[in-house]
Amino acid sequence: MSCKCLLVILYMTGVLCLLAGCAGKNYSDISIENREATIEAIRTGLKEHASRITISFSAKTDAEASLPDIAKALYEEALYESSDPTGGDYIRFQTGGYELRYSVSPQKKRFVYTVRFLPVFYTTLKQEAYVTERVGEIARECEAAGYRSDFERIRFIHDYIASHVQYDQVHKGKENNHLKSTAYAALYYHEAGCQGYSVLAYRLLKELGIDTRILTGTLYTDGGEEYHAWNLVKLGAGYYNMDITLDAKEAGSQDDPFTAARPGQVKDRKVDKEYFLYSDQDFDENHIRDTVYQTPEFMQKYPVKEMLRP
Repeated sequence: MSCKCLLVILYMTGVLCLLAGCAGKNYSDISIENREATIEAIRTGLKEHASRITISFSAKTDAEASLPDIAKALYEEALYESSDPTGGDYIRFQTGGYELRYSVSPQKKRFVYTVRFLPVFYTTLKQEAYVTERVGEIARECEAAGYRSDFERIRFIHDYIASHVQYDQVHKGKENNHLKSTAYAALYYHEAGCQGYSVLAYRLLKELGIDTRILTGTLYTDGGEEYHAWNLVKLGAGYYNMDITLDAKEAGSQDDPFTAARPGQVKDRKVDKEYFLYSDQDFDENHIRDTVYQTPEFMQKYPVKEMLRP
């Protein structure tokens, strides 16, 4: 038996071990044992903050050299988008990669592979429980206000986040402070970076039945350029860009007393809609997507429509 270890990253909590079943399905010429269960095992482990997610499958030929690529492909499939507010991009942007370990056990006429993912999480399960509770409360607030159309709900979420979350200038540029990039920071501390804004919007919009994706790319401003995140939101037959971070920054400043708010406390302030529901043509002047979001496949799946901004 051989054992390999790649992509060493620290920070682990919890333990989960799930093995695939026995229904065979071809995957890159490898016979994955119950591929659907394997993918679900990875997804469940990520949601439960497992320190180890273990999967097992077999092949008739030696595929050890392909294991990192196979593992990466399975991991990506576990992050496929669905209507689940806690899956897809929510997991993708609340985790920071994984350490990969694997072993190979030669047996009669086949090779058995055991692959272990050791993920990095930006939050704890307790913090995620808080997010779930607050998301439910905000969604009920939207319902109680009588907002029924998708446009009304999108506007509610945009305005809620822009008026309740201050841009985190303190931890800007501090790459090891991952909490600033989470929905938890946005909800509990009322401060977050652009990723925290986008992840919270993703979670709330999905909770209200509105499809959305988190996009990353380069933001060009008078002061230069920086890496940035924003949302793509479905409305009607198409999708539109929405950058709540910039609208929140327009609404407040470093001296805004809102930053002193206690967790859960509401502070009303002016909400700007300068970056609310834009077509790509209007948005592309200062927002340039990463190439992964510019592929024909992505553009076809998430077509951005032209519209008059409300």
